[in-house]
Amino acid sequence: MKEKYHLKKYLLFSFGLAWIFQIAASVMALKGIGAGFTLLASVSMFGPFVAVWITCGGLKQEKTGILWKPQFKGKVRWWIVSWLLPILLSLTGCGLYFLILPDRFDPTASEYIIATVGEEVYLQSFGMVQPAVFMLITLFQILGGAFFNMFFALGEEAGWRGYLYPALKQKYGTTKGKVFGGIIWGIWHWPVMMLAGYEYGWSIFNAPLYLVLAGMLFFCVVTTAFGMMEDWLYERTGNIWASSLAHGAINAAAGFGMYFLKIEYAHEMYLGPVTVGMISGIPFFLLAGYLLVKELHHGGN
Repeated sequence: MKEKYHLKKYLLFSFGLAWIFQIAASVMALKGIGAGFTLLASVSMFGPFVAVWITCGGLKQEKTGILWKPQFKGKVRWWIVSWLLPILLSLTGCGLYFLILPDRFDPTASEYIIATVGEEVYLQSFGMVQPAVFMLITLFQILGGAFFNMFFALGEEAGWRGYLYPALKQKYGTTKGKVFGGIIWGIWHWPVMMLAGYEYGWSIFNAPLYLVLAGMLFFCVVTTAFGMMEDWLYERTGNIWASSLAHGAINAAAGFGMYFLKIEYAHEMYLGPVTVGMISGIPFFLLAGYLLVKELHHGGN
């Protein structure tokens, strides 16, 4: 374990760099420039990575404490878990959402897509595709998308699981460190949530302030749960790429349920079926709770 961490310096650069791009991305979103929003929001994901570099004067393990080199011997099953478990939990949460709220399910997988891309494009691209085939194709895209997203997720994982979590665990103890880390990770997203309605669609420009604040606070619960799982996988594999793969898998599967959502409910994403919803996030909350109890049972603090 790295002996000394520079938490204040790291947090200053991690938040400062990312928030600049998040605010700029939000301006793009408010102007209706979707491509600009996506680009700048993606760049903001590398704020924690760059912050580690600046804070430590480099990225080597001896400087940062980050476990960069992949370890596969005896750990292959944990790499598979890092890839597939987040997807399984995401799809389970999606299924749970529609099980509890069946009136919101669109079995044709058409309403949301038509609302997003237009009926003409839908008919040209998806009109002849059966829902079951469409779902199968989408599942394969999710499985592959986890690896594509992994490279963007590394920008956050190097900072969060690689540097921040070990620093917090060293300072506050294992359990508190992980909880604090999850809350910090959630707060890091607040500018783009408040201004652009990221995650739940609520921004200060289109929703009451109490709803915006509620979404921002609940998202900290979500990131704490995600962080518990990703840090657990980082510890099991001994490699930051594994937690990045898990993070990428969550991002790849996060919006799957929207394809089957009746469009009149698209404004209620706080319940689901996106992975960060109150209902659809239940599988992740249960796993995080299990890991927390297990850790406390084994002497965590």
